[in-house]
Amino acid sequence: MEKSKGQALIDSLAAWFGSRLFLVDLDVALVLAVWAVGTWVATDRFWTWPYLVMTAGGPGEGKTTVLKMLNVVCRNAFLGSGPSPAFVLREIMAADGRFTLLWDEAEAAASERKGFLSEVLNSGYSRGQWIGRAAGAKGTVRYPSYCPKAFAMIGDPTETVRTRAIIVDCVKGDPALPWVSSVVAQEGAVLTGMIGEVMAS
Repeated sequence: MEKSKGQALIDSLAAWFGSRLFLVDLDVALVLAVWAVGTWVATDRFWTWPYLVMTAGGPGEGKTTVLKMLNVVCRNAFLGSGPSPAFVLREIMAADGRFTLLWDEAEAAASERKGFLSEVLNSGYSRGQWIGRAAGAKGTVRYPSYCPKAFAMIGDPTETVRTRAIIVDCVKGDPALPWVSSVVAQEGAVLTGMIGEVMAS
């Protein structure tokens, strides 16, 4: 039986993740593929969308590499370490939630941002959640906080995060194919084109 475009897309994405990442459990590649495609429809079609959390016992275990790959295939993605509260809230609002936040080194957020990271994690998994901020001359702004989010961190996430996230435990190892940024970008562009075709059909 011939595969549908959607199945062919998921298979291609899973093969791509599986070839560029060292994964003890190859089913993780399928999870990453589905989560990435989901970022294109999450805020339009789902009331909630799980966080994706990459954890490891130390540096150099592939957490950032996962985010780099997601960055080229997720919808309107931003990859950064410790983005400011104002940036995150304004990006989500400007994109009406059609924005994917990829937060690297989440455990190393500056102390003044830890409270904000908690706000994002506590409210940003479900549609209709807001973060309030003062806005000059006693005005206020209600920023929507719901959008797809992935985090990379050393150590274990909190229990609250665990109940709202897919946890990927990263370990050191050699993937089937070496990391070449330009090649990964080209591959990602082809896959993103495939995602566009499926979304348009």
